Amino acid sequence: MFAILLMTRKERLLGEDIDIFGWSHYLDSLLVSIGSSPVGYMIDDGTVSIGVALTLFMIPASKQIGGRLMDWDDAKKIPWGILLLFGGGLAIAKGFTTSGLSGYVATQLAVLLGDASPLVIVISTVTFITALTEVASNTATISLSLPMMASLSQAIEAHPFLLLIPTTLAASCAFMLPVSTPPNAIVYGSGRIPIMKMVIAGIWLDILSVFLLTVFVYTLGHLAFDVLSGFPDWAAL
Repeated sequence: MFAILLMTRKERLLGEDIDIFGWSHYLDSLLVSIGSSPVGYMIDDGTVSIGVALTLFMIPASKQIGGRLMDWDDAKKIPWGILLLFGGGLAIAKGFTTSGLSGYVATQLAVLLGDASPLVIVISTVTFITALTEVASNTATISLSLPMMASLSQAIEAHPFLLLIPTTLAASCAFMLPVSTPPNAIVYGSGRIPIMKMVIAGIWLDILSVFLLTVFVYTLGHLAFDVLSGFPDWAAL
């Protein structure tokens, strides 16, 4: 039900001539016909998610009176703290981008790394992103760091892929904290693995990731994308 509502929410264009309106369009038409204001522009993925979640409290679980697919006792068992941590990471990334902080950080990094060798820049980038993705979700880290690294590559006149490829891969190297990625949150939410045990095991994986990603960029990355060739003309467009 959630997938159907999500995929049919917005207008879809099939080919060049077939235009299929989403259910939000028909909802607006209905509201306008009864003299109300349209609300389709306010409906997004979050609206669908909340709406479907609320219906779980209404749909009967069986023929017995009073039973629902979800009740408040079940809802209280959901690890809300983990969900808030994950959502908070997305909110932080949005705030960094909207406030212009990501651009400011890119400028400061360009000043700091302007005269450094490409190897030092790659190691610094991978280390920074690996540390960042431990305190923010993978999605939040990518949303924050890719625009920043794109600006940094232009500022130091380096090939964009020299920074964007290791940044993208390093954002998935989240091994220490529950907030980093949903699998970590699920493991921590089980209550069987304490957070310090995750940190001790994960920090060695982070160190190994920095080494392996740096080697990858200088070997396969260079062979496939020529990342050491300098700033290309197409990236300036």
